[in-house]
This record gives sequence, C-alpha cells and structure tokens, in this order.
Amino acid sequence: MKHVSKAIRKFWIEYDLYSAPLDLNRLKSIIAYQGFTLVPFGVSCEPAVLQLIKTLKVENLCESQNGFTYCNGGAKLVFLRDTLNSADMLSVLLHEEGHIFFEHFFHDGNLDDTDTCHENEA
Repeated sequence: MKHVSKAIRKFWIEYDLYSAPLDLNRLKSIIAYQGFTLVPFGVSCEPAVLQLIKTLKVENLCESQNGFTYCNGGAKLVFLRDTLNSADMLSVLLHEEGHIFFEHFFHDGNLDDTDTCHENEA
C-alpha cells in the first residue's frame, strides 16, 4: 500500500490539487487532459451513445456498473451513469481515475475483468 500512497501524492502534485479542492468539474477536466472522453449513459442515452455501447459490446457493463473505463486502440472512454447525484459521480470518477492513473488496462482495454487487487488499488 505504500506505493499507492506515494502515487496519490504524485497525482496531487501533478494536477496541483493542493491549491484548490477537487470537485466534479476539475476531475472531469483532468480525465479529459489525460485523453479520455467522458460518455454519459443511462435512461436518456443519445442514439449515438446507444450505438457506441452496442458497437463496443459493453451493454452488460452499462446494466451492472455506475461507471467503467474502456481503452482499446484509439478509444479512451470513461462511461458514467447519468442518473447519479454529483457526490456519487465524483466517487465513481475518482475510482475510474485510479484505474487510469495506475494503468489498469487488460485484454481489449475493458476493465470489467479487473482483479480484486487492482480494484482495491483504484
């Protein structure tokens, strides 16, 4: 766990989080800066998002998860359930940022098969 604490300090320094609180908008900006696109999904999905979900074959994740990260080829996406309140969105995105920061990407880049150790680390 010592390496996790060290990595968290590095993250806070790298993104200057000691100067201002980390809120939802700031975290979304960090994720975008890292090259990831936020994809809101849920009850009111746009047709393009529904098509993306089908194309990537992540319907099961959209049904069972509040958020997940997908990274395959040029696609770097963070899916986030759009019906969550702001506090829950922040919590889910912080978890996904942990996966991004620790580079927890497997097989096709989908994190649905992330092992317990990596889930706890994130």
